[in-house]
Amino acid sequence: MNRAVPGDVPLPNGTYEWMLSVTPADGVGAPLQVSGSVRFEADTPVRHDHIGADGFGDLLTLNSSGLMTFHQGTGKGTFSGKASGYGWSTKAVAVPFGDLDKGRCNDGLVRMADGSLRGYKAPSGNDLSTRTPYTKLGTGWNAYDAHLARRPDRGRPGGPAGAQGVHG
Repeated sequence: MNRAVPGDVPLPNGTYEWMLSVTPADGVGAPLQVSGSVRFEADTPVRHDHIGADGFGDLLTLNSSGLMTFHQGTGKGTFSGKASGYGWSTKAVAVPFGDLDKGRCNDGLVRMADGSLRGYKAPSGNDLSTRTPYTKLGTGWNAYDAHLARRPDRGRPGGPAGAQGVHG
């Protein structure tokens, strides 16, 4: 793909199955069928796919010791691997997010214990740790008890993140 051509859009990461079937133009002989699969790993990240570049969403957890872990989803309701970062406050609230900076890696939003909101730019496949580069996005976020990442609606990209107040 030539990214300089207007309208070209990279495919989302993941595995794609393909099949080609050709019928002889003169009608002589059986049709030829060939199939296979191709895996894209360095194109557009699928939202919430932070490790594996496999096209499946991952689960983000924070344990009582301050270890934040991405659990690699398989697309079958199970997990196959993980990447963990340490040093987090157990009062931190994290939301795995899409590619905020067009760096072709999904990012994470974290509300810190002091109420500041940070956007973390973890390289694809890596953990989200306190050493990960971030941008401070604002303060006063302790007024909210739920940080929401909007889901795509009818094939359109999701909207901006939202927040819900303590009283709904």
